[in-house]
Amino acid sequence: MSTQVSCVINEQPVSLDCQPGQTLLSVLHNVLGMTGTKIGCESGSCGACTVLLEDNPVCACLVLAAEMQGKRLTTIEGLGADAGLHPLQYALAEHQALSCGACGPGMLMAAAALFKQDPQPDSSAVAEALSGNLCACSRYPQIVSALSRAVTTSAEPGDCSRAALARVKGEAVCQAELRPRAALQGAILRSPFAHARILRLDLSRAIQMDGVEAVLSARDNPELCGHLLARGKVRYQGQPVAIVAAQDAETAKRALAAIDIEYALLPSVTSVRLAMEPEAPLLDETLFTQGIDPAPAQPSNIARRHTSRKGEPDRAFALAEVMLGDEIDCSPVLTGGFEPAVSIAPNKTGDDLTTCADDSSPPARLLAKQVLPLAQLLHLETGQPVSIKSHPASVFALTPANFASFRLGALNDGTLKVVEAVFCCQSGAVPAPLAAEICALAFVSYHLPNQNLIAYDVIANTPPQNRYLESAAMCALLVTETAMDALSRKLRIDPLALRLRNARQRDALTAASEHEHYRAPVAANNGRGVAYAMGCTHLCDVELDALSGRVRVSRYIVFVGASEMEASKDLDVFQQALAEAFRQIVNEAVMFDENGCLHDIDVMHYRMPAVLDLPAVEVVWLASSEYTEQAEPGASKQSTRGVDTAVAAAAIANAVANAVGGNLREFPINPAYIHKALKRAALRRR
Repeated sequence: MSTQVSCVINEQPVSLDCQPGQTLLSVLHNVLGMTGTKIGCESGSCGACTVLLEDNPVCACLVLAAEMQGKRLTTIEGLGADAGLHPLQYALAEHQALSCGACGPGMLMAAAALFKQDPQPDSSAVAEALSGNLCACSRYPQIVSALSRAVTTSAEPGDCSRAALARVKGEAVCQAELRPRAALQGAILRSPFAHARILRLDLSRAIQMDGVEAVLSARDNPELCGHLLARGKVRYQGQPVAIVAAQDAETAKRALAAIDIEYALLPSVTSVRLAMEPEAPLLDETLFTQGIDPAPAQPSNIARRHTSRKGEPDRAFALAEVMLGDEIDCSPVLTGGFEPAVSIAPNKTGDDLTTCADDSSPPARLLAKQVLPLAQLLHLETGQPVSIKSHPASVFALTPANFASFRLGALNDGTLKVVEAVFCCQSGAVPAPLAAEICALAFVSYHLPNQNLIAYDVIANTPPQNRYLESAAMCALLVTETAMDALSRKLRIDPLALRLRNARQRDALTAASEHEHYRAPVAANNGRGVAYAMGCTHLCDVELDALSGRVRVSRYIVFVGASEMEASKDLDVFQQALAEAFRQIVNEAVMFDENGCLHDIDVMHYRMPAVLDLPAVEVVWLASSEYTEQAEPGASKQSTRGVDTAVAAAAIANAVANAVGGNLREFPINPAYIHKALKRAALRRR
């Protein structure tokens, strides 16, 4: 039974007919057509839908429409004076602070509440006001800086770009607002299990429902569906099993429920170490390890083995004056964004409807691209445009799990003589060519006359990787740079001095070692770390909270040689790399149950960097032309794109290790680990 609600929205009296349980966000979008308030996580965690209720910032997704009776509401559409811009809107537009249309309106409303109380807040007050708003593009420094400069009088748009103006007005179109005319609504039946055989799959009831235009599975449409839908068995939780196209979303949802499916659970494996065991459950009985001579006779979860050997490693270890060996274990982390994605298949003329004014965040665009092939299948079957809406919680995006062991041999003065390392990297349920990339990037930035590197590509019952080549850099360089720091501790040599002694390129290392901040004192429970790769040096300071175990990056400097023309572009790259590295290295690892399913599949329960976590990256551009992004033969351009994120992750890890006074062997670094490590460090100091 609907409820009549009278309220004031943007100074205008409004009468609403609200359904039971309907949220304010739903009313704004679906009843009033006010799409300036953006749809995000819909659980109150991201702040994208922030509005002012009686001048107080609230998340519209958490407010029931019935609660609006007699209340006064301000949305992004009512923030500006008449047809002009609010000073806060003008500030963000003038400084080009937003790179997409997803988070800006929510941040502007949160900032507006602050400016009503304090017309001239400092940057720390602005950052505190935005602490409940997430930015998937990690442009917090630009946003805080622009808002801190805002004046208290309304301003004209001036020379601001059309895109910048649309973003600050809430007029930028995001994925959740893409509603092509006459498009069918698609839906996906995903496996609730990580490993199971499909015993029965009956689509007949769904096909016969009124309003249903197509129902597809790999069994009934093998040529059309290819490997996009599960065939015979499912290999990871969330794997698509069947897809539906209907006249509306509700009919598509009912059609999914009408599909009769029965599974038989199979033993699953989610650990990279266990997946490599001979007795491990097999994901693919036709997979035989490549790169082994003679070829194996038995199938395995190891897709390939790659080796990179030079010099005489055994002899070099015998002559080494000091040796260091250790292991690094990286558990997967849930990544992705908070914004829903919409994948729209081409229409009959071949026009790609997904490009129509989409100003969503990068994670939403990536998710839409991932689901798009399924929408295209339904389009091919029906001949009509098809739209599929996906939420990040339904399409799990995990970082690769990897395990590595290494052994370094060096002279007492720190000169590297030999390295031996084994990398085991899990790419999900589908083989990915990581091994060769890892061997091409590991220790590539140092003079090493002798090495023996072995890497394995391993599959397990986890979702396939979408950006697996970029993940190769993380696997290779996190091990490389944490190993270099561990060696510097053992030899009691300054970590930059150790790298300078062995680096192929030294300008960025020299600049970092001579920078005034590198020699500045470090407070208790704080740490300073460095990492280096391909001529680029990262210097990171962290603060650790002894009570909560929370990690905050307090200062971050990158030393790199580049032309002035590249500077503005690369600054954003380094800021995004720091944010992504922080998310991967300072987080909670995902937990699997005994059947290989995720314990908690809400992406918002896994930490995304907020405004108070990260500083603005400082970049020191060097005049030297020594800077080159080159790896050993075998590394692709895509894998080297992940170098900045990997080096940032290593710099954070080394800073935390120095703060707790010991080598880190397990990642990601969670608060419980930090809390225990700080207690151990305090006991050692006694």
